[in-house]
Amino acid sequence: LALVVFWWQGLDWGAVWNAFRFVIWSWIVLALLLNVASTFFRALSWSMTIGQALPEEHHPRLIHVFSAFGVGLFANAVVPGRLGELARVAILRRHIADPPEGTTAALVGTVFAHRLFDLVPATILVVWVLFTAEVPHWAVVALSIAVLVGSTLFVVAWVSARRRHRPVMEEGVGKIRRLLSMARQGLSVLKAPAPLAAAILFQCFGWLLQL
Repeated sequence: LALVVFWWQGLDWGAVWNAFRFVIWSWIVLALLLNVASTFFRALSWSMTIGQALPEEHHPRLIHVFSAFGVGLFANAVVPGRLGELARVAILRRHIADPPEGTTAALVGTVFAHRLFDLVPATILVVWVLFTAEVPHWAVVALSIAVLVGSTLFVVAWVSARRRHRPVMEEGVGKIRRLLSMARQGLSVLKAPAPLAAAILFQCFGWLLQL
Protein backbone atom coordinates (compact mmCIF):
# COMPACT_ATOMS: atom_id res chain seq x y z
CA LEU A 1 0.00 0.00 0.00
CA ALA A 2 2.83 2.35 0.82
CA LEU A 3 4.46 1.72 -2.58
CA VAL A 4 1.15 2.44 -4.33
CA VAL A 5 0.82 5.74 -2.45
CA PHE A 6 4.41 6.70 -3.28
CA TRP A 7 3.85 5.92 -6.93
CA TRP A 8 0.51 7.77 -7.02
CA GLN A 9 2.06 10.89 -5.46
CA GLY A 10 4.56 11.04 -8.30
CA LEU A 11 7.70 10.37 -6.29
CA ASP A 12 10.89 11.30 -8.13
CA TRP A 13 12.55 7.89 -8.15
CA GLY A 14 15.59 9.30 -9.93
CA ALA A 15 16.28 11.55 -6.94
CA VAL A 16 15.87 8.58 -4.62
CA TRP A 17 18.45 6.47 -6.47
CA ASN A 18 20.82 9.44 -6.70
CA ALA A 19 20.65 9.80 -2.92
CA PHE A 20 21.85 6.21 -2.53
CA ARG A 21 24.97 7.06 -4.51
CA PHE A 22 26.32 8.74 -1.36
CA VAL A 23 25.68 5.72 0.88
CA ILE A 24 28.73 3.89 2.21
CA TRP A 25 27.36 0.36 2.09
CA SER A 26 30.00 -1.10 4.39
CA TRP A 27 28.60 1.05 7.21
CA ILE A 28 25.08 -0.09 6.34
CA VAL A 29 26.13 -3.73 6.61
CA LEU A 30 27.88 -3.06 9.92
CA ALA A 31 24.78 -1.31 11.25
CA LEU A 32 22.61 -4.27 10.27
CA LEU A 33 24.97 -6.74 11.94
CA LEU A 34 25.06 -4.66 15.12
CA ASN A 35 21.27 -4.47 15.07
CA VAL A 36 20.97 -8.25 14.71
CA ALA A 37 23.49 -8.78 17.53
CA SER A 38 21.56 -6.33 19.73
CA THR A 39 18.34 -8.21 19.02
CA PHE A 40 20.03 -11.51 19.88
CA PHE A 41 21.23 -10.32 23.30
CA ARG A 42 17.85 -8.79 24.13
CA ALA A 43 16.17 -12.04 23.07
CA LEU A 44 18.64 -13.94 25.26
CA SER A 45 17.59 -11.71 28.16
CA TRP A 46 13.94 -12.58 27.50
CA SER A 47 14.83 -16.27 27.22
CA MET A 48 16.39 -16.22 30.70
CA THR A 49 13.24 -14.52 32.00
CA ILE A 50 11.08 -17.23 30.45
CA GLY A 51 13.33 -19.91 31.92
CA GLN A 52 12.32 -18.83 35.43
CA ALA A 53 8.60 -18.66 34.64
CA LEU A 54 7.90 -21.97 32.88
CA PRO A 55 8.68 -25.57 33.89
CA GLU A 56 11.94 -26.85 32.43
CA GLU A 57 10.21 -29.32 30.13
CA HIS A 58 8.31 -26.45 28.52
CA HIS A 59 11.26 -24.10 27.97
CA PRO A 60 11.29 -22.89 24.33
CA ARG A 61 14.48 -23.10 22.30
CA LEU A 62 16.56 -19.93 22.02
CA ILE A 63 16.13 -19.81 18.24
CA HIS A 64 12.35 -19.72 18.71
CA VAL A 65 12.64 -16.97 21.32
CA PHE A 66 14.85 -14.98 18.95
CA SER A 67 12.38 -15.47 16.11
CA ALA A 68 9.37 -14.42 18.22
CA PHE A 69 11.26 -11.39 19.53
CA GLY A 70 12.08 -10.32 15.98
CA VAL A 71 8.42 -10.64 14.96
CA GLY A 72 7.50 -8.48 17.94
CA LEU A 73 9.99 -5.79 16.91
CA PHE A 74 8.60 -5.81 13.37
CA ALA A 75 5.02 -5.55 14.63
CA ASN A 76 5.90 -2.64 16.93
CA ALA A 77 7.46 -0.85 13.95
CA VAL A 78 4.39 -1.08 11.71
CA VAL A 79 1.44 -1.38 14.13
CA PRO A 80 0.53 1.25 16.76
CA GLY A 81 -0.09 0.48 20.42
CA ARG A 82 2.93 -1.75 21.10
CA LEU A 83 0.94 -4.75 19.87
CA GLY A 84 4.23 -6.41 18.99
CA GLU A 85 4.58 -7.43 22.64
CA LEU A 86 1.45 -9.58 22.30
CA ALA A 87 2.56 -10.78 18.88
CA ARG A 88 5.78 -12.26 20.23
CA VAL A 89 3.81 -14.06 22.94
CA ALA A 90 1.44 -15.56 20.34
CA ILE A 91 4.33 -16.63 18.11
CA LEU A 92 6.38 -18.17 20.91
CA ARG A 93 3.46 -20.10 22.39
CA ARG A 94 3.16 -22.00 19.11
CA HIS A 95 6.68 -23.38 19.63
CA ILE A 96 6.10 -24.67 23.17
CA ALA A 97 5.37 -28.37 23.17
CA ASP A 98 2.09 -29.22 24.92
CA PRO A 99 1.86 -25.87 26.74
CA PRO A 100 0.21 -26.12 30.18
CA GLU A 101 -2.79 -24.04 31.16
CA GLY A 102 -1.88 -20.43 31.80
CA THR A 103 1.18 -20.42 29.55
CA THR A 104 0.00 -17.37 27.61
CA ALA A 105 -0.57 -15.37 30.80
CA ALA A 106 2.84 -16.41 32.14
CA LEU A 107 4.51 -15.34 28.87
CA VAL A 108 2.75 -11.96 29.08
CA GLY A 109 4.22 -11.64 32.58
CA THR A 110 7.70 -12.36 31.22
CA VAL A 111 7.24 -9.64 28.59
CA PHE A 112 6.34 -7.16 31.34
CA ALA A 113 9.38 -8.20 33.39
CA HIS A 114 11.59 -7.99 30.32
CA ARG A 115 10.38 -4.46 29.59
CA LEU A 116 11.18 -3.51 33.18
CA PHE A 117 14.82 -4.41 32.54
CA ASP A 118 14.98 -1.44 30.15
CA LEU A 119 14.78 0.76 33.23
CA VAL A 120 18.43 0.03 34.09
CA PRO A 121 20.11 1.19 30.82
CA ALA A 122 17.54 3.99 30.46
CA THR A 123 18.39 5.28 33.94
CA ILE A 124 22.11 5.12 33.14
CA LEU A 125 21.50 7.17 30.00
CA VAL A 126 19.37 9.71 31.89
CA VAL A 127 22.04 10.20 34.55
CA TRP A 128 24.72 10.53 31.86
CA VAL A 129 22.71 13.19 30.05
CA LEU A 130 22.06 15.12 33.27
CA PHE A 131 25.81 15.22 34.03
CA THR A 132 27.08 15.96 30.51
CA ALA A 133 24.48 18.24 28.93
CA GLU A 134 22.80 21.52 29.77
CA VAL A 135 19.27 20.31 30.40
CA PRO A 136 16.42 22.81 31.01
CA HIS A 137 14.83 22.68 34.45
CA TRP A 138 11.51 21.41 33.10
CA ALA A 139 13.31 18.56 31.34
CA VAL A 140 15.12 17.60 34.56
CA VAL A 141 11.77 17.38 36.35
CA ALA A 142 10.24 15.33 33.52
CA LEU A 143 13.19 12.91 33.42
CA SER A 144 13.13 12.54 37.21
CA ILE A 145 9.42 11.75 37.17
CA ALA A 146 9.92 9.19 34.40
CA VAL A 147 12.71 7.43 36.33
CA LEU A 148 10.63 7.54 39.53
CA VAL A 149 7.61 5.99 37.83
CA GLY A 150 9.75 3.28 36.25
CA SER A 151 11.47 2.53 39.55
CA THR A 152 8.10 2.31 41.30
CA LEU A 153 6.85 -0.19 38.72
CA PHE A 154 10.01 -2.26 39.19
CA VAL A 155 9.60 -2.32 42.98
CA VAL A 156 5.90 -3.22 42.75
CA ALA A 157 6.70 -6.05 40.32
CA TRP A 158 9.54 -7.27 42.56
CA VAL A 159 7.31 -7.31 45.65
CA SER A 160 4.55 -9.07 43.70
CA ALA A 161 6.98 -11.72 42.46
CA ARG A 162 8.22 -12.46 45.98
CA ARG A 163 4.76 -12.80 47.52
CA ARG A 164 3.94 -16.34 48.58
CA HIS A 165 0.89 -17.72 46.81
CA ARG A 166 -0.80 -21.08 46.63
CA PRO A 167 -1.01 -23.09 43.40
CA VAL A 168 -3.75 -21.56 41.30
CA MET A 169 -5.38 -24.92 40.53
CA GLU A 170 -6.01 -25.52 44.25
CA GLU A 171 -7.55 -22.19 45.07
CA GLY A 172 -10.80 -22.61 43.17
CA VAL A 173 -10.65 -18.97 42.14
CA GLY A 174 -12.20 -17.35 39.10
CA LYS A 175 -10.67 -17.36 35.66
CA ILE A 176 -9.50 -13.74 35.81
CA ARG A 177 -7.76 -14.22 39.13
CA ARG A 178 -6.15 -17.42 37.84
CA LEU A 179 -4.82 -15.56 34.80
CA LEU A 180 -3.44 -12.79 37.02
CA SER A 181 -1.73 -15.40 39.16
CA MET A 182 -0.15 -17.01 36.09
CA ALA A 183 0.92 -13.58 34.82
CA ARG A 184 2.61 -12.99 38.19
CA GLN A 185 4.45 -16.28 37.64
CA GLY A 186 6.05 -14.57 34.64
CA LEU A 187 7.79 -12.26 37.11
CA SER A 188 9.59 -15.18 38.78
CA VAL A 189 12.96 -14.01 37.46
CA LEU A 190 12.71 -11.02 39.83
CA LYS A 191 13.23 -13.34 42.82
CA ALA A 192 16.18 -15.23 41.30
CA PRO A 193 19.25 -12.98 41.79
CA ALA A 194 21.66 -14.69 39.37
CA PRO A 195 19.26 -15.04 36.37
CA LEU A 196 17.95 -11.54 37.09
CA ALA A 197 21.44 -10.03 37.00
CA ALA A 198 22.31 -11.95 33.82
CA ALA A 199 19.07 -10.91 32.10
CA ILE A 200 19.63 -7.24 32.96
CA LEU A 201 23.26 -7.46 31.81
CA PHE A 202 22.26 -8.91 28.43
CA GLN A 203 19.60 -6.24 28.06
CA CYS A 204 22.16 -3.50 28.79
CA PHE A 205 24.57 -5.04 26.29
CA GLY A 206 21.81 -5.00 23.68
CA TRP A 207 21.28 -1.30 24.33
CA LEU A 208 25.04 -0.69 24.09
CA LEU A 209 25.14 -2.30 20.64
CA GLN A 210 22.25 -0.05 19.59
CA LEU A 211 24.25 2.99 20.67
